[in-house]
Amino acid sequence: MNLTPLAIQFSTRRLLLTASLVLAPAIANANFTPFTQIATVPAVWTNGQVDAVATNTRAIEVAQAIAEFIAQTDESTLGLAASNWVVGGAPEGEAANDTAAIHAAILEIPTPQPIDPNQPVSTTNTKKVHIVEACNQAFASKALGVTPVIGDMIVANGYLHATALPCEIAVYADAYDIKIEMLNAEAIFSLFFTDVLFGQQMQNPEFAGALQQLPAQVNQELPAIVHHALTAANIGYWPENWSKGPWFKTDSPWDIVHAVLATPYNSPYIHLTYTRANGDATPFTNDDVANIANLITATLTVNGATGAGVHDAALDALLSTGSSWRAARPTPLSLPGNVKLIEACSPTYAKMAMSTGLHHATALPCEIAIAKTPDGSQLVVSYLDPHFMFNALFSDAFGNMSAEELTAFATLPGIVLNDLVAIVSYALDVKLPQYGLQLSRPTIAHYDMLPF
Repeated sequence: MNLTPLAIQFSTRRLLLTASLVLAPAIANANFTPFTQIATVPAVWTNGQVDAVATNTRAIEVAQAIAEFIAQTDESTLGLAASNWVVGGAPEGEAANDTAAIHAAILEIPTPQPIDPNQPVSTTNTKKVHIVEACNQAFASKALGVTPVIGDMIVANGYLHATALPCEIAVYADAYDIKIEMLNAEAIFSLFFTDVLFGQQMQNPEFAGALQQLPAQVNQELPAIVHHALTAANIGYWPENWSKGPWFKTDSPWDIVHAVLATPYNSPYIHLTYTRANGDATPFTNDDVANIANLITATLTVNGATGAGVHDAALDALLSTGSSWRAARPTPLSLPGNVKLIEACSPTYAKMAMSTGLHHATALPCEIAIAKTPDGSQLVVSYLDPHFMFNALFSDAFGNMSAEELTAFATLPGIVLNDLVAIVSYALDVKLPQYGLQLSRPTIAHYDMLPF
């Protein structure tokens, strides 16, 4: 695992980057935002007014229709995609007709807003954003370095980018319509794959062109699939292509570089590596990765299950008050390369994040990836760094905040990260030894995301 210490100072970065601009063909030709509104569905009107409750119900139906279409259709046979898309967490094959299971795979992000604006917010009157996670084996395999992009060239250390996946589609009721939005895949590549963007591999024009085509193709395929799904379900809609969120300039890479350098570890990710304790050199196996991911999920507790958000007393004493962390799903998502992805949610912090605007929903939930190095010598636990997520993806909201709100918001990333690390540490330090596996203390792996 070629992990390079980050010892280069900002001034040196600036000099080297200025000198390397002509060597970076990956930089796109247009400015971008992280979020794109791809369609709107009309609200439900009653007696000349928007029926907020009925519109919210309609939003749930819209999300279900999109999820069912993706889960039950091979989009490549319709010319909508080059390869089949699936819904993360939903059954595949013959079981894909289980509409209840598909519904359970749709994540619900709570907001501070009520469903019925005439009633106070309550457990039954909380508006939610419905997230359909679209996964594509072909795209993910290339992005994570499992299959070659061209020839025998793969994305170096691709598995370290796992928490930037999958592709998320959001559906939610707004004041006068139902909005359908997605993460801009080209923006995600630019922000979360900077090690590739500025790396030596991109000096190969064929590799650079083929790799850049992947997110561009995602941005073409997913809107087409969503529009087709709505048509198939007889849901009227307006197709759109509206950029939302903070703008990043691409005539110069400085917006991207600043976003990375503004984090504690100069990276969107934090990677902690573990070995077996007591000098045991036995390689980690895929079963080890799966079992550890399942244990962390169980330690988090599972959303919708009895006791969700209530942990062992010793663990809850380590977590921030009222955080009520839980896993979004009973089992982690499986990504190419035997990577397991855990999605952690705190209703408290989700509502705080959604107070900045519901278009930020596809930046949630918090993702933790469990993998092993190619030689099996190390277990790698990767976190999306909340400092990067909030500073890079939520910064469009900062201008509308008071000084007090900004101060409170600035503390949130550190609190979230401390909670997530505490949960994982408790699972590995306290629970895992009960199953006969003890790990070393973790080491922070500084993987250079700005290799220039």
